[in-house]
Amino acid sequence: MKKELQSLKLFIPSKSTEIYFFLGLVIFYLIIFLSPNKIIYFSAYFISTIFFYLSTKNLWISLLFSLILSLFSDVGLGASLFLMQPEELRLGSGWFISPMTVLLFCLLPFSLKKEHLSKNKIDLIVLLFLLWNIFSFVIYPYQNVLYGVIFLSELILLYYVLRVNIKRENLSSIIHILISLLIFQIGLGFVQFLLGRPIGIIAEGIGVSTPYGFTTIEDRNIFRITGTFAHPNFFASFLLITIPFIILYKTKYSVFSFLKIFSVLAVIFTYSRAAWIIFTILAFLMLGTAKFYQNIRKKLVSKSIVALIIFVLAVFILLQPYIYNRLHSFSLAFAERGSFAVRLATYQEALSIVQQFPLVGVGLYRSIEYYAYNPVSETFKMILANRALGIHNTFLEIAAETGIPGFIIFTLFLVLVFRHYFHLKNKSNSQKAAFYGLIGLIGMSMFNPFFHSSQFRLFFLLSAIILV
Repeated sequence: MKKELQSLKLFIPSKSTEIYFFLGLVIFYLIIFLSPNKIIYFSAYFISTIFFYLSTKNLWISLLFSLILSLFSDVGLGASLFLMQPEELRLGSGWFISPMTVLLFCLLPFSLKKEHLSKNKIDLIVLLFLLWNIFSFVIYPYQNVLYGVIFLSELILLYYVLRVNIKRENLSSIIHILISLLIFQIGLGFVQFLLGRPIGIIAEGIGVSTPYGFTTIEDRNIFRITGTFAHPNFFASFLLITIPFIILYKTKYSVFSFLKIFSVLAVIFTYSRAAWIIFTILAFLMLGTAKFYQNIRKKLVSKSIVALIIFVLAVFILLQPYIYNRLHSFSLAFAERGSFAVRLATYQEALSIVQQFPLVGVGLYRSIEYYAYNPVSETFKMILANRALGIHNTFLEIAAETGIPGFIIFTLFLVLVFRHYFHLKNKSNSQKAAFYGLIGLIGMSMFNPFFHSSQFRLFFLLSAIILV
């Protein structure tokens, strides 16, 4: 028993030192926001590690906390060294050195002990997914495919490190990190909304490709917030992943009720119609759980909660013109070169590729190149495909580039994670939140190309939390 208590101290900051944990987060976000260059930006992750160490007195747990922070960064070094060909398709970089890359290799030595090696079939399925893609490189020994293998190898290594190091004892601190990320991103999002453009800081992934920000395709007057992410849909995906953690977080502080409201408003201001629908579904799913519904019904008698509901309704009425304009554009989205019409064209191209190359696909990072020069849809016979016009469905993207076996392996991984969740007898709120977050991520993946983006990391983070 004494040994168990001592081990807990390695994971959970004591009350006397937890100030260092939260101080580390505050200093981290200040540096991220004020960074004049990428060197200072990268240093934020190591400065936060120092404060986490002062809190936990455990180096590998401190590195783990900083690694979690790094998963949501789109800033990197050396991207120009890994530019993909052909240049005319503007495929961008196949890989770059990110804060996650550095922290991952710092944490790796702590994760290689023999007792950490797992024979769990879910972990083996993930390894099989990597091996299958390495095999595809043997079939397609091209530069772009090599970059794809490097990118995917890093993510599989990330999954292993998360699985080894995330324990029930340190999960509460990880949830605090996720909530702090949500607060920071929402704050940035609302500043962007007020300015009507990106802020212009290093942390904004949108700054390089689209310095003036995104508007809706159907209405150039509707500005879409992005937080630090490269696209509004990526930000919307992040919100759908993290909001369940704040909703299911047990606290007596009423300020969290306001955070929930502003989280919903942030989803609205991304102007992602898919996110609106998926968020509504997630809300009903969470309300449908008996205990949560009972808690909500009990709280409704509170005047403060009633006031918050009135506030939400008032804000909704005030924002009604913005929401109406976006909903009204549904019909325009299906017009020629509208957002949904282009999505449907990418689906058509993906299915054509799977039909022609069912076993191994066309190789990592090669789907856009293939249908740019061999289009079957009328849309891509008129316009040249580029990275922004990638296959807007992550699962079709995987099938087109890794073949039906690759698609089956990755889908099986997710099925086994869900199966594990449903077989859990005592689900923690963290696992429940990760489950709903994973549903939200899968939902957004149906309409976005996440396979080669930072969003793909989050499949492994949420799965690691569920599998704790």
